[in-house]
Amino acid sequence: MADFDSRLIELFREEIDYLRQAGAEFGARYPKIAGRLELSGQESSDPQIERLLESFAFLTARIQTRIDSQHAEIPSAMLGVLHPYLVDPIPPMSSVCFRASKEKQPAPSGRVVPRGTPLYAQSMQGDFCRFRTCYDVDIRPIEITEASIEPVSNYTYFDTSRVGSVLAVKIKGLGLPMSDIPMDKLRLHLSGDRSLAMDLYELLSSNVISTVFLGDTEQQVRVLSHSTITEVGFGSAESVLPDREEANSAYRLLLEYFSFPEKFLYLDINELGQRPDSHTLTVLFGLDKPPSRTINPSSRNFLVCCSPIVNLFPKTLEPVRLNHTDHQYTLQPELGAPNNYEIHSVNMVSISSPAVAQMRNLEPYFGIKHKIGETIPDEFWFVKRSGPSNAGSGSQCNISFVDVSFNPKRPAGETAKVLALCTNSAMTEQIPVGAILQGDEDFDALVSILKKPTPTVYPPADGATLWRLISQLSLNKLSFSSAPKSMESLREILRLYCPDYRPASYQEVMGLKYMDVQQVVRRLDGESWQGFCRGSKVLLKIDERNFVGGNPYILGSVLSKFFGLHASLNSFVELEIQSLQREGSWKKWQPVIGEQGPI
Repeated sequence: MADFDSRLIELFREEIDYLRQAGAEFGARYPKIAGRLELSGQESSDPQIERLLESFAFLTARIQTRIDSQHAEIPSAMLGVLHPYLVDPIPPMSSVCFRASKEKQPAPSGRVVPRGTPLYAQSMQGDFCRFRTCYDVDIRPIEITEASIEPVSNYTYFDTSRVGSVLAVKIKGLGLPMSDIPMDKLRLHLSGDRSLAMDLYELLSSNVISTVFLGDTEQQVRVLSHSTITEVGFGSAESVLPDREEANSAYRLLLEYFSFPEKFLYLDINELGQRPDSHTLTVLFGLDKPPSRTINPSSRNFLVCCSPIVNLFPKTLEPVRLNHTDHQYTLQPELGAPNNYEIHSVNMVSISSPAVAQMRNLEPYFGIKHKIGETIPDEFWFVKRSGPSNAGSGSQCNISFVDVSFNPKRPAGETAKVLALCTNSAMTEQIPVGAILQGDEDFDALVSILKKPTPTVYPPADGATLWRLISQLSLNKLSFSSAPKSMESLREILRLYCPDYRPASYQEVMGLKYMDVQQVVRRLDGESWQGFCRGSKVLLKIDERNFVGGNPYILGSVLSKFFGLHASLNSFVELEIQSLQREGSWKKWQPVIGEQGPI
């Protein structure tokens, strides 16, 4: 491994220098018993002595690196149970678009490609990388043809005292009128320049106060005095990374935001069943104020039939042949192509034996099911990951079997079957933008990748793992308040989820300048005094200059979920953000308690 080799070389040099210098001093001090060492602090003229010195130095350095590596086993195990997102590699992620055309298009009623559908992209070397969709995709024969920001004076459907500008999006059917396409909801993906997409997301999420569905003529119109937009990507059914039962989804959202913020650039237009019967449809979004800066959106910034994808898939690893000589075994995804796959996480381990027809499942040692006191044998497994190698072949996972006292124990059986989630890791870096993906079936659409997949991010090793554990656990001992220490604690937690390949994420975290926490009382229902509840209001002040090329609005939505995680019993947390570059309150989120939605 890269870090392992550098540490080994460093220790080897220290050890051989020590042997030469200490050997020379020892020989000079005790010439009767050690005079034949003939060491002077430099290289010895005797090659046999040099060979012995280098051999002992290498052996000692290797022992020291093994001891050092074991320091991280317990912190890694604890993080794996409490915060598994901090120890699992971050797999490659991207977005795809299912493009219908007049020649190849689905039926007017549409076709739903469910979440988790496998897609295959071919790398430049001819190997196939396997992705899976993260959202349901409703493929319809439609396209966005126009999009623009217009003055409210261009339309007579809005109350000009409330509406400051209009965002117009024109939708057209492919070869057939919109009236022939049944549709109650349309999911938009905001694409193109990320800064522009983020600004459009903020406008549609927080500034829409009325919606107009306009047909071919001014007589074909439906006016709704509210927003029909809902945000996408915050639910467990819309996760990109695996949603772990033992971890709160707020931590997953943090990691997804800092690793792949484009995952959240999806919005649903609802209530389309109320649109007029017409050949085309123009959706007019009435904004309560003009955009804070001049933006010029186009149809390229609004895509339909899109979904995030992740290079993560289940796979049965090569069988592990158990013996009486090895205490750990290297897990191999596929012997014929060892560099094409990498293990993300192990889901299940089972033992088979020729004498028993049914396979026996084992529990992870660092889990919650320890069969102490039962008649079932106390056999467990645990996996240790080593970092990526210099050759770029990815990380390596070794599995060991122990009893409840963590002593090595060979399970009763001959073969271990291991089910894991795997990635293609570095292979995905060869997939270009616009690459065509294939599925197990025909989707009646051309599937292309919109963004180069993100690189694989490996968890830190050794001392960095212990630092992550201490930082994460310190949050449980520190209540959020207006004290400067609380602000620094929040930044420290957020930095844990910032990948190295996105330096902008660290800059965004430093853009959180001030936090104030106040106790408030809110009415949970409007019927009686019993509906009142005490909670906390968190005020964050943000410097937008730290979000160059982005927008803090989505981060605020994620932090609203994160603060809700730390609400006490029978309480809630509501978040408000203010900008140093704007006047007054920027955005207030609904009160949240735990993992529940708005109260």
